[in-house]
Amino acid sequence: MCAVEGKCLKETAIITRSITLCIEHLKGVPRFDREEIKDIVKREQEAQKMRRKSREEEMKGVKKRERRKLKRI
Repeated sequence: MCAVEGKCLKETAIITRSITLCIEHLKGVPRFDREEIKDIVKREQEAQKMRRKSREEEMKGVKKRERRKLKRI
């Protein structure tokens, strides 16, 4: 949850060194924190891609198993 309470209730928050802010409220944050935040965002996006890929591969495996079951019947 964003640290700008009462005004911002966004869940997509990024944790800086001391506080949590959503992307819209990061504009007032000092430059060195912004670079750190960009790295965090990039890492999180890569992690989401990997989770999505593994989920898709898992679904492919499920579909294959279902097809095999149908062939047996």
